[in-house]
Amino acid sequence: MVYVDGYLYVVGGTSGYMYDMDVNRLNLADLTWESLVPKSAHVPEERLVQCFR
Repeated sequence: MVYVDGYLYVVGGTSGYMYDMDVNRLNLADLTWESLVPKSAHVPEERLVQCFR
């Protein structure tokens, strides 16, 4: 998470099964979310969630 020019950027997430590399930002002035699309073709792939005991 990072704050830049009135926006809070959040990277990643999970469905409970896969970790993803989604990028979203929150406009702190009006509290609206926006999903951002990568401009690069080099985006990390999703990863499986693994639990070790």
